[in-house]
Amino acid sequence: MLRKVGHRAAVNALDTIRKASTFNVLPVGGSAFDRSCERFAEYDDQQISFVDHSSAVLAVDRGIDHVFTFDRSDFRTLGFTVVPDDIGGV
Repeated sequence: MLRKVGHRAAVNALDTIRKASTFNVLPVGGSAFDRSCERFAEYDDQQISFVDHSSAVLAVDRGIDHVFTFDRSDFRTLGFTVVPDDIGGV
């Protein structure tokens, strides 16, 4: 988001997310952190960030297979359906 719309907009979005009851902010600790490190190391032929790998691990743990993201190609590479691009609609 920072690269797409700028710092101020990214800060505002983060503030909105932190205040919203519809979002759950999840810690990446324990086995999720270890699996994120492993996946980051495995994908050495890609430019997928550690944060994206961590998000993917947390999503898989929760049975989530559709994601809203600006890193479309990264999450497609990781096996996710990108919303709304891959499903049509909005």
